[in-house]
Amino acid sequence: RFGSCYDDGDGLNNTYYAYPTAMALHPNSISLLRADIAKIKSQLRISGNLVQASDFNDDLSSWQSPPSDLQLTNWTDGRVVIAQRSKETNTTGCYPGWAQTNRVAVDPRLSYLFSVWIKTDGPGMANYFGFFVYDANGRQIGGDWGNPYFKGSRGDPNEWTYHSGYLLANATSNSSQFAVAATSGVDWVLPANAASVVL
Repeated sequence: RFGSCYDDGDGLNNTYYAYPTAMALHPNSISLLRADIAKIKSQLRISGNLVQASDFNDDLSSWQSPPSDLQLTNWTDGRVVIAQRSKETNTTGCYPGWAQTNRVAVDPRLSYLFSVWIKTDGPGMANYFGFFVYDANGRQIGGDWGNPYFKGSRGDPNEWTYHSGYLLANATSNSSQFAVAATSGVDWVLPANAASVVL
């Protein structure tokens, strides 16, 4: 789930989100997390992107909360792509344009890499990138996982920037969080009863 909040309320700024992804990682990634994060990123993926219609170009009906403000914007190589916009309003609360992907089936014995690209013309915008996790009965899991984010910070640049976060196998740690040096935000550990995740 991704969207923006808490700018000065002048209604002038926008944040854009593009290409959300979720990828399952090889079971050996737990031990390698401490040794060689590059191997995880390049060699240990065992799935393609589990987020459906991640380019916003196809049917979004499977999304839990489909993007509501799709805009054409320039990509890093000059191509025009579709991105989800979160537009500042005349308040200092959260802004329209939050989206939640389709439910991604997860195995709590595996680790997953999640990512999204973000750019903003308002450095005061607090731009969020997080998830919800559900059990096998479709109930949202609360507690430490009730309102989790990989990222919830200001100061993003007006150029496309890659943000990633890990949901690690339950055996990784007894804690709900686990720091991975390769990410700039907060990484999490899947609860033992996790069955699906919404990004």
